[in-house]
Amino acid sequence: MKFNYAFFLVEADPALALVKQHIADRQRVRGSVADLAKELGVSTGTTDRDSYHMVSVNFPGERHPDFTKPDRKGRSWPKKGTAWARRFAEQPRATPSSDLIRKAFDPVDSLRWTQGDSQGWHCIGNPFAPSTFLYTGPDGPYVMLVPDLPLAIKELEAEGKKVEIPDNVLAHPQGPAGHPAWNMIFPGCRRIDPEEWDILVAQEKLARRRSGDEVTDD
Repeated sequence: MKFNYAFFLVEADPALALVKQHIADRQRVRGSVADLAKELGVSTGTTDRDSYHMVSVNFPGERHPDFTKPDRKGRSWPKKGTAWARRFAEQPRATPSSDLIRKAFDPVDSLRWTQGDSQGWHCIGNPFAPSTFLYTGPDGPYVMLVPDLPLAIKELEAEGKKVEIPDNVLAHPQGPAGHPAWNMIFPGCRRIDPEEWDILVAQEKLARRRSGDEVTDD
């Protein structure tokens, strides 16, 4: 399924504070993962897609007795009831960016529609991560991706469907006109074309390469 996203360059608070909080949380969790990996003597493993904590490891040699036999991909998990199982469970976790964005801006990621006697539900954002942040490094630039609501409505209406205004939008104190996701105006953000983001990323990579810094994508 194709998902259409709108790109918003993050320039000021509250969006700027939000993305910096997200990056700081990720760095904190990554530090914890690195410490655990070093203690176990491993260099590879699996981290959780949403909260980034370590869930399994790949032992390069002898397996720690508190871990399961490796699966076909070489992954081992802490055995239940062991000290390492408790250590893994107590790891810090980062809040998924989609959850942060949802709490702050309440973006619309699905729509209900009617067409004659028919009715249905249309997902306009990835159900596993409806919204997210993209950035080339801790210092930015940053962009926030949210489902492109106007485009989704336009496409549904082009099919002859009548779109229902979501309850969370109707419940906004100022109604749909005042809801950030409905008018696609998010505080601290400026909408840009996807191509503009590509240019910003390329410029940032070039600047880092020229300065001798390592270029990494997040």
